[in-house]
Amino acid sequence: MSIGDLYHPQGIALVPERFRLFVACEDETVNILNSSSLTLVRRISLRTYVDNIQYKASSGVVYVG
Repeated sequence: MSIGDLYHPQGIALVPERFRLFVACEDETVNILNSSSLTLVRRISLRTYVDNIQYKASSGVVYVG
């Protein structure tokens, strides 16, 4: 299985309890996918380069930088 339409993924963060996969891409977007089906749920344009993404389970926050 492959994930199409993602421009040069730079980092990923899995949020298992919400079945979400966050993918930071070189085109200044964060793509949120359903982690079971790998379908796109939402694409967020950040207007800045992103190359790091982390999920902190204790706070439930996804950090992008």
